[in-house]
Amino acid sequence: MKHFEFTLGFGIMANDELDARVKLADLLKSISKDDILQAMHLEDPDRLTGDDARELLDALDNFVESVDQNVSGDFSRDIDQSLWDDYGNAMDVLRFYQRREPPNIYPKLKGI
Repeated sequence: MKHFEFTLGFGIMANDELDARVKLADLLKSISKDDILQAMHLEDPDRLTGDDARELLDALDNFVESVDQNVSGDFSRDIDQSLWDDYGNAMDVLRFYQRREPPNIYPKLKGI
């Protein structure tokens, strides 16, 4: 037997969470069971959810933090170059999702 995930989402304009819950309750009273079944979306198990993405970003964040704290940045021979490639890729992703600051492209000018 296979497991299937369905999602049903509602977007509600409200002043706060309590107001949104009250409006959602009113909305659900007016929706029939058939309306709900038609609106449900079958989830693709290979598709990332927001929680999956957050978990992956947290893992990348931990990886980058670990390298920053525990690995000398002198590119010594005992560190395989692929570590730095992976580190750079992780930093790019974290910068894209604004979990790290963008690189400083303007070097400090001497005497200014």
